[in-house]
Amino acid sequence: RELGRVLRKLRRRAGGVVLILGARESGKTVLAYRIAQFLGRPTYAVSPAEKPPSWVFPVDFADIDQLPPGKTLILDDMPLYASSRDYTHKAVKAMERIIPVCRHEDYRTILIFISQSSGMGDKWITDAEAVFLKAPNLLYADIERPAAKKLFDRAVEAFSGMSDRQKKRCAYLITPQWEGLVSVRMSDRS
Repeated sequence: RELGRVLRKLRRRAGGVVLILGARESGKTVLAYRIAQFLGRPTYAVSPAEKPPSWVFPVDFADIDQLPPGKTLILDDMPLYASSRDYTHKAVKAMERIIPVCRHEDYRTILIFISQSSGMGDKWITDAEAVFLKAPNLLYADIERPAAKKLFDRAVEAFSGMSDRQKKRCAYLITPQWEGLVSVRMSDRS
């Protein structure tokens, strides 16, 4: 119920940022698609590693400035094109430009960033309305930004004792108003 309340609030906003962090193969991309489905906006995805579902329009990072307002834009595998070491790269500069304006009435975009670690992506991705943490990498404490590490430490406790299947079906959600474990439907059949 809490996840639905959080997503309904996000759906009513002109725009915002959602950050999804976690280990490889933990269900981050599926979670992003589920969030986008709930939001019900035209959805675009920069997804270098895999083809998105048919209802998601694949785009290149260079094309995001030409997309219409009122959309959801999923930026998957973010470190592949916007690493924290690439501050002068045009993709990073474009990302830094769209984050502050995504909430403006003339842009109205929900940005969903997906990464294995906040430390691997540009610092601006942390300006989020909602952060979903999946089970972290084994060495997350060594690569996370200090603030993200504190959040992951709370999530790790919530994931303890779960099977790998259970971990894939859950996420630790953090918003300014609420924090806790949520269940994620991984397919239309589950």
